[in-house]
Amino acid sequence: MCAALTRGDYWPKSTGHLSDSAADPGAAGVGAAGLGEERAVAAFGRPERLAAVVAADLATPRMRSVVYRTFLTLVPAGIGYTVLFLTFPGGAGGRVSGSGALGIVGAILFPQLAFVCGVLGLLRVVRLRREAVLGAGDLTVVRTRASVALAAGALTVASLAAVGLDQRAAVPGWWLAGSLALAATVAPMLGLLGAALARSRRLAAGQAPASGTAVDDVRVVLAELPRLREISVPVEPVRFALLVAGLVAVATVLGGLAAGGPLDGLFRAGVEATGVLACYRVLGRRLGLLA
Repeated sequence: MCAALTRGDYWPKSTGHLSDSAADPGAAGVGAAGLGEERAVAAFGRPERLAAVVAADLATPRMRSVVYRTFLTLVPAGIGYTVLFLTFPGGAGGRVSGSGALGIVGAILFPQLAFVCGVLGLLRVVRLRREAVLGAGDLTVVRTRASVALAAGALTVASLAAVGLDQRAAVPGWWLAGSLALAATVAPMLGLLGAALARSRRLAAGQAPASGTAVDDVRVVLAELPRLREISVPVEPVRFALLVAGLVAVATVLGGLAAGGPLDGLFRAGVEATGVLACYRVLGRRLGLLA
């Protein structure tokens, strides 16, 4: 645009102003300048469109940064959760109160939600990493996935801490200390990321639709990995959701076998698979799982 202005593309080329300048040079100069200014401003397009472009340009790097930091925070938190969950003395026989029961349910469901949404948010950012600016639809999907991942991650560590406090007479001292330390360390970090995410939410970026669903995110990213490009991913969103639920169930059963509780693993596998399908049903469109 600067080159165009230098060439004079946005300045009036009519010679009528030159003839008018003979009678009133001052008026002719003002008129030409005013017309040139109007054309230069009009070249930027409508103000609403320009505002959307600027907002998207500002929101894109912030959103990518939040997604990367969210994933990097959830990974060590997930490792700590796995260690505590697999070493929980389920047969200790302690009495479970209402808060303890809610903590146990939360410790089963929320980690899966945090993991799935965190991975899906990262996949969308990685798939569109070559795009200088993300559209409004993609920004909304990524923001929603990151928000759910952050909230579910915070609820996960809070649930473990609630279980530890409720069962403090039955669990080892190191387990209680570990659950409280995990919550005290991870929750503030997730809160800071949530605040950064909330600030990026203020940037409106137009009404452009999202570029595909979670199926597209997975397929495109796998296609770029030589050892994984041969993996067949279901095209239909419903079959994709069933595949994810099945993988979660298998991972839960294997975890139960590693902990020496196969029946407990089977029960938790059913609960977690049901939770995945329920989230797909309730949050499918908001998370970009459905078109």
